[in-house]
Amino acid sequence: MNNLRSSTSSIDETFHLSSSSTSTSTLSLSSSSTSLPNSPKLNHSVGGTSASYLNSSNSSTSSISNNSTSMQQQLLMNNSAKSTSRSNSSLSLSSSQPVFTRMASLSALPSVKSSTSETLTAYHEEFSKPVYDLFQHIKSENRLKEEFLALEYAYQQSSHSTVEGNLKYNTSKNRYTNIVPWDTTRVKLEKIDGLEGSDYINANFIAGGEHYKQYICTQGPLQNTFVDFWRMVWENGSTIVVMLSKELENSRPKCDRYWSESDRIEYDQFAVKMTSIVRDLPREIIIRTFTLTNSQLNQSRIITHYQYEGWPDHNAPNDTEPLRYLMHQINTKQKQSIERDGQRAPIVVHCSAGVGRTGTFCTVHIVMSRIDNAAENDRINFNIYSIVDNLRKQRPGMVQQLEQYLFCYATIADELKQREKAQSR
Repeated sequence: MNNLRSSTSSIDETFHLSSSSTSTSTLSLSSSSTSLPNSPKLNHSVGGTSASYLNSSNSSTSSISNNSTSMQQQLLMNNSAKSTSRSNSSLSLSSSQPVFTRMASLSALPSVKSSTSETLTAYHEEFSKPVYDLFQHIKSENRLKEEFLALEYAYQQSSHSTVEGNLKYNTSKNRYTNIVPWDTTRVKLEKIDGLEGSDYINANFIAGGEHYKQYICTQGPLQNTFVDFWRMVWENGSTIVVMLSKELENSRPKCDRYWSESDRIEYDQFAVKMTSIVRDLPREIIIRTFTLTNSQLNQSRIITHYQYEGWPDHNAPNDTEPLRYLMHQINTKQKQSIERDGQRAPIVVHCSAGVGRTGTFCTVHIVMSRIDNAAENDRINFNIYSIVDNLRKQRPGMVQQLEQYLFCYATIADELKQREKAQSR
């Protein structure tokens, strides 16, 4: 990923995954034509059954021709007219609240044809086709860049209502002024009589492949939203919280600490007590166990809190293994919760804004769930474009930039190789 971070405007570079014997792959940009060798069609054991991961694919890897009136140029023009710049990593301040800078590496994206609605529809139809042969698909860097550019353009042309998040009594609850939840999927808290905006929190329900409320994606809590955050966890029966950021990154606050590492701490009717902590230093993962108590109901629940500190803001990790390990831990815990409680509760996922790293996590987790749930000889669709497009219809800006988009593909590729390696033993 280091090379990817310094991606230039060249469109002749090729995206490839290292084909070394290690179980993890390195995303890199190279001026050579190096790419993965064709992967054999194998059946891999998945939960006692087998699934054909790498079948013949009807996915297209053909590059779309360039045009002087490109979608990329219009994106750049549109961005220059907006207050939020995509060309640098700094956070500009608006009154007392920052604006979240989305950092899609547009200078590294190839040009595409015109930006008419007919053309956009054609791109969407092409990029939405099933991807059954993942390794063949990721050979074309230009194809993956074109997918992301089409997502960016479609996102700019989309229109969603954000009335609740922009009401005067709710704006102070938004960490970033320009990341406000879509009204159609926003999480609604139970209303408190006489308190305006008491049902508002900057969070959205996200449908995955398994459940229409598979995730709650939210921003890193602010001090004035701690109570709302724990209300949301309690009211939705969630027992798993995933935190994909540090509290401070580059000396900037990304998430306020909504728990105590030592004392029992109270947030109105809720009390949070950390009962255990396990640190995985090599992977930069911390697993905490909280007891969450609702004093009004005199009830307590166990919350498992997973924090991944090795994921840089506006970017992607250098290695896919820690995230894949984390997801396996979360899946095991969720399975135990379902068996114990008899129902599936949303996984609460947040980073800072709750869109970049959070969206990337959800994208990868959705595909991994497809793999886990595949029956024997099922053809698994590895189309990341369609997943991200669907996520953005539920919460703004999910999967923030190109590096994160490519990381989704790399993570799934590594997972397939790891499972193939385990099966061959």
